[in-house]
Amino acid sequence: MAGKGKPGRRVGHREQGEHQCRSCAHPEAARIDFLCASGAQLNAVAAQFGISKTSVYAHFKKHVSERYKRIVGAGRLETFEELMRKAAEGSAETLDILDLLIRGHSQMWSIALDSGSAAAMVQHANKILAATELRSKVTRELVPGPTLQVNNYLLHDAAQIVNILRDHPEAAEKLERWHERRSNTKVIEHAAAD
Repeated sequence: MAGKGKPGRRVGHREQGEHQCRSCAHPEAARIDFLCASGAQLNAVAAQFGISKTSVYAHFKKHVSERYKRIVGAGRLETFEELMRKAAEGSAETLDILDLLIRGHSQMWSIALDSGSAAAMVQHANKILAATELRSKVTRELVPGPTLQVNNYLLHDAAQIVNILRDHPEAAEKLERWHERRSNTKVIEHAAAD
């Protein structure tokens, strides 16, 4: 604990009088410190708590210790693209990395929601979506449906056989009978419903 029982503050800043820091005096001071150190946009934090952006910026710069910023900021994911690249290449434990990315950006999305930062919410939501899509491709949760493949060589051969059989009507009739028997489906007969 630093500075009169308040987390993250340096000893020695003014705590009373007309020059008192508005962020330090705010009843939600600990939350302001946490949101700022977590990477929330300072203008969104200022708007949420009814403090000027300048006051929040000065407070964060002067009154929140570097140690507190490092401790809280350690959970932030700043190398999303690098982790996604490693996950896609399989150069690390892919699912673990993707789960870490999803959890971390979900936490950052929650912080952005709490601080009222729509831009940060969109940014983290996009990263959550990208990591979730990659994870579901790796785990085959999103497998594309079956596709119809046409074998052009087989179709060409079938066309050639039909052309050859034109000159041999008895062979063509035999082939037709075979195809009818093969494609003839058996239907179960039943009484019509009244």
